[in-house]
Amino acid sequence: MELVCLKKLLAKEGRAAMLSGKNFRVRQVKKEIEVLLDKESTMWAQRSRVLWVKQEDRYTKYFHCCAIRKFRKNSMEGTRDESGIWRVKQEEIVVVMVNYYKLLFSSTEKSVPPCVLACVPTVISEEMNEGLCREFEACEMVTVLQQMAYLKAPSSNGTPPLFYQHFWGMEFQPRQRSGRNGNRWRTPPVGFMKINFNGAVFADTIMSKVGVVIRDDNGSILASCSKKISQSYKSNEIETTAGTTALSFVHKLGFRCAILEGDSLVLINALKT
Repeated sequence: MELVCLKKLLAKEGRAAMLSGKNFRVRQVKKEIEVLLDKESTMWAQRSRVLWVKQEDRYTKYFHCCAIRKFRKNSMEGTRDESGIWRVKQEEIVVVMVNYYKLLFSSTEKSVPPCVLACVPTVISEEMNEGLCREFEACEMVTVLQQMAYLKAPSSNGTPPLFYQHFWGMEFQPRQRSGRNGNRWRTPPVGFMKINFNGAVFADTIMSKVGVVIRDDNGSILASCSKKISQSYKSNEIETTAGTTALSFVHKLGFRCAILEGDSLVLINALKT
């Protein structure tokens, strides 16, 4: 009952926010709804566990059906095309679906009369429009990443956000090209990633640091990581540590086609042999 009331309140506050331009109350109500949904999910999980422990011997068939239903997949036996013809072959269904969404998302270039636009109230101000149109910043990407549920919405290689939130203090960078090293950096072959690694020794603080940057064949930064080491190494030793860190980092991200690039000729020659 409380969840239903909050959803009605959210719709009401949403209409008010469109007129006032302030959506603080909308965010607050959404947060309350998320808390209730989490509680409801926990309650149903606990309830299903109690029913299973209590009644599994009596209703074995029922619980087997519940378990089997989870593995059932939705299927599409056929669809109608624009002419109303029923298509059942897989390749025909694919063509119908692709054509439907192409038509759905294609622009028609129809102009709206000015008299109609004059009747529509302005909701987004110039300042709000500038904020919506500006490019994303790296700090915003990191903030959103830290707010993601740690086991939901995995990346394309199957790695959950938990890895990126807690491993080596790594942060995602927006897809942008480095201007300072753009003239010296050579792009890898198409389909390959280039992993640049480097190590630095700070003799005055008895500390070392390694860094890894991964770029695609366009020179865009995909990911990076850095690691502090509470020990001072020689130059070749810290470069070897940086190379090992780069290999582990690439392996954990699941990249297979990659090219390593570093400053230590000794390490590069050793890897070649």
